[in-house]
Amino acid sequence: MKKLIFIQSLVALSFALLSCNATAATLGTDNGGNYGSDWISSSNFGTGFGNWGLWTIGTDANNFAGHFISSGQFGMYANANSAPRTSEAYAQRLFDGGALTAGQSFLIDLGVDFRTGFKGIDLFSGAYQNVWNFNVGDNKYSPGGAALSDLVAPYAANSVFSIRANQLTSSTFEVLVSRGGSNLYTSTAIDGALNGFKLYIGQTESGEANNLLANNLQIIPEPSTPLLMGLGLAGLAVLRLRRVRKNG
Repeated sequence: MKKLIFIQSLVALSFALLSCNATAATLGTDNGGNYGSDWISSSNFGTGFGNWGLWTIGTDANNFAGHFISSGQFGMYANANSAPRTSEAYAQRLFDGGALTAGQSFLIDLGVDFRTGFKGIDLFSGAYQNVWNFNVGDNKYSPGGAALSDLVAPYAANSVFSIRANQLTSSTFEVLVSRGGSNLYTSTAIDGALNGFKLYIGQTESGEANNLLANNLQIIPEPSTPLLMGLGLAGLAVLRLRRVRKNG
């Protein structure tokens, strides 16, 4: 009788863990091909993400900034024909359902060519609090606030950086940055529960090579430690149950 109670307890615990993880697995996906020419503030043709917030600042007769769709990708520009350069463009959105939980990941691809001005992405925790940044500017690629050396990440035209943020626990995450399938950067554990991001570009020279492109947005669930523990406990429980019945 005690064996049966123990087995029932293990099964109940494992299913509780599985259920807890399942409710956190909010899938999301979006790409520029969903928008045609309708990428505007408050638009949303993806799943798992809130509406886009788009805006520009510092524009005038010499400074230009805006948002566009090109070849199925999100695009942004903020340039000037000559100094002083003051224009900036931003694109921001939150994750549906709140912050990521342990085992979930946010993925996005960024396309950049020239490294004039500044452009990149901020990751948010809480009320739009910036907790991690990847910036391209000053002739450098700088994830997490530190420029990568030219030996690790030399300039390459039309680079596509894949950024993956993994929520490790309810209050810590890590970020990986790769290019062409090669990992360039892996952060240590960072405090925060990610709930959104902001793309930005500003004060670049004129020309399409200075634009920022983005695509392939995803929110995906992965087996977290609680889930794996739950599966393990469930397997043990079934095995023990079979033995109890056999020895009956």
